[in-house]
Amino acid sequence: MADQATTRPVHPVLWGLYLGVSWTWCIGMFLPILLVRDYGLPGYLAFALPNIVGAGAMGWTLRAPGLSGRLVEKHARAMGAFSAVTIAFHLYFLLWLLSLIRGLGTAPAAAIPDWGVLVLGLAGLGAAVGLRRAVRRGDRPIALGSLLVWLVSIGVLVLLLVNGQPTPTGAGVLVETARSDELLWLAPVCLFGFALCPYLDLTFHHARQQTSPTGARVAFTLGFGVFFLAMIVLTLVYSGLFLHALGGGGGAPSIAAWALVAVLVHVLVQLVFTVIVHQHRIRATGNAAGALATLGLGAMAVVLGIFQGQLPGVGDMPAGEVIYRCFMAFYGLVFPAYVWIAMIPTRDGHSGLGGASGRRKGRTLAFATSVAAPMFWMGFIAGQELWLAPGLAIVLLSRLTLPRGAQAPSDASTSAAA
Repeated sequence: MADQATTRPVHPVLWGLYLGVSWTWCIGMFLPILLVRDYGLPGYLAFALPNIVGAGAMGWTLRAPGLSGRLVEKHARAMGAFSAVTIAFHLYFLLWLLSLIRGLGTAPAAAIPDWGVLVLGLAGLGAAVGLRRAVRRGDRPIALGSLLVWLVSIGVLVLLLVNGQPTPTGAGVLVETARSDELLWLAPVCLFGFALCPYLDLTFHHARQQTSPTGARVAFTLGFGVFFLAMIVLTLVYSGLFLHALGGGGGAPSIAAWALVAVLVHVLVQLVFTVIVHQHRIRATGNAAGALATLGLGAMAVVLGIFQGQLPGVGDMPAGEVIYRCFMAFYGLVFPAYVWIAMIPTRDGHSGLGGASGRRKGRTLAFATSVAAPMFWMGFIAGQELWLAPGLAIVLLSRLTLPRGAQAPSDASTSAAA
């Protein structure tokens, strides 16, 4: 039996589409490009494999009826913060992406023509209006909306493959680079982040609460093993375009104006979907703190996106990419550290930041992330990935300082989330 009954049940396959599309963020649509540039094909695999497996695993681990609902109730503030940061990240990314596109203006046929601006405007407006109406009408309309969004992106993928657009730069995007050995230090961080962040995602909990245990396994497996996988394959296909804009070597890509517009339609529609569903889940869960955080962080993200071109970079890395990577630190360090330290129950059965045990966890979380943050900066921003090893070790080992008493029977079901 599903955790929460619905008047018109949605098929697990549609929930899988909802999950796959809601997880197609500015991370899945762009981080693989940075990893391909820096580490070659191994970088792409280090992103894709833990992402698919880690997100899909949530449908298998939250087996107990009502467990997802209890987690949302107990960790409402953390989940609201997760959605608020995610929305702000997408607002920043859109503005930064547009600045990268402007940087392609010297490439043949890369400037967006007037008709392209019109297409992008209509796509964004249409997606926003349609999805806003869908989320207000219930689960089935938003699930069907996710199907339409996914089909738009699949259409872009087919068009690019059939027409050979865009042409990869240099020797292509599938070669191993000289820095591929450094990936050994980054891969565990990818695993840490992608394995634990899903448990703070309100859209994931929404899907889990509306499916039976069997339906959840179907939805999460198809959602990430099929639907989301197709989206990150699309990212690899258009990598050549942005590798040039990011200084990935080779000449400017040969890309037709329609292909550039098609890629941007894919990005824009997916961004709109993600922002709307996260904003809807914040409102649906009555998370006033999350709504307020969204406004504040969103305003900050817009300012950063507008002025990132005037800010100083770090070494050879421009400020736009530095800010993008700083946002990524939330998903590589802050949020997974919260799940690891505060959400997964300790042996006394306690989960969360409430009570004396919770305050101790809060201090441990603050200490571990504060000490690890400079090391993550060295690994993510300064390009010295070796520093990621001690940074991650500090977070992982900090759990050993938490209470280790006998588990309380009343919280036995919550421990299944571990």
